Amino acid sequence: HYLRNFLVSECPNDGILGEEYGHIQYSSKDHKRTWVIDPLDHTRHFARGNPEYGTLIALLVDEQPCVGVVSAPSLHQRWWAAKGVGAWANQRKIEVSAVISLSSAHLVIAGHREWLDRYDWKKVSMLLNHVEYSYGTPGGFMPAMMVASGQLDAFVEPWGSIWDHSATAIIVEEAGGKASTLTGTAPIGSSLIVSNGLLHNELLDYF
Repeated sequence: HYLRNFLVSECPNDGILGEEYGHIQYSSKDHKRTWVIDPLDHTRHFARGNPEYGTLIALLVDEQPCVGVVSAPSLHQRWWAAKGVGAWANQRKIEVSAVISLSSAHLVIAGHREWLDRYDWKKVSMLLNHVEYSYGTPGGFMPAMMVASGQLDAFVEPWGSIWDHSATAIIVEEAGGKASTLTGTAPIGSSLIVSNGLLHNELLDYF
């Protein structure tokens, strides 16, 4: 609520879109700027005392992310990026990995039931067997930030909304990587794949 009230005061012509309060437009003008906010990403982690929870903030201009911030207070970490200025973790500039082969790649995949319901699990299994190292995750911002920092080469999540993906997408892209849905469209919800960019097209073939 503090951030929402701040934006209303400082940016009265902007729109605000958030998981907890829907879409709000505080001006009758036809705005082109929208703040997209997830106040508490990974609520389940927060509730169970797991420190991997955070706040995600993105600014969309003409529906394209141009600023992204991911804050994880219990981890004392903040990642951020802005169009054309690179990506940062706290005060350190970050870059994606330079791995060019899936057989040498480290991949994280979110979920299991979601894949069985919506995708061809046999193809997904083939991908998991192809890469050098893979493991599962409940999803969220952390694997995407690990891709942006070069600790992972790719992360795939078969669900999500615009407030889940906007901030993480621009951080990965400004770190030199690529972000999209599993069908290759702009990463503004439904699913997410982030990679170092060098592996992206080959990864998309599995979905």
